[in-house]
Amino acid sequence: MDERGRVHCLSQQVNLPPQIFCGLYLEFKKEEERLHPGPRSRPCNRFKSIDGVEYRTRHFMEQADVLEKLRQRGYFAAFAVGYDEAINMITTYLGEPIEQEVEF
Repeated sequence: MDERGRVHCLSQQVNLPPQIFCGLYLEFKKEEERLHPGPRSRPCNRFKSIDGVEYRTRHFMEQADVLEKLRQRGYFAAFAVGYDEAINMITTYLGEPIEQEVEF
């Protein structure tokens, strides 16, 4: 954390360079949720977001558009599919926990 309280984060999960973010926004999805259409999907089942990525539903596309706009404004914003991915992204954003011995 810098002198202004902003978090310095290196994300390997979403391939972002080291930078300071304004905040964290995650769109949680259940384990094994398919965000993108399969190779056999019909063209009517493909929805392209503002960053050019295809999504399986209009709802996912709209969520992706919001996440992209947040990234453009300096936020760490991404889909987190499943528990492990969510924990990885949160840990990446906040940094590894520091173990400290606490006396009571």
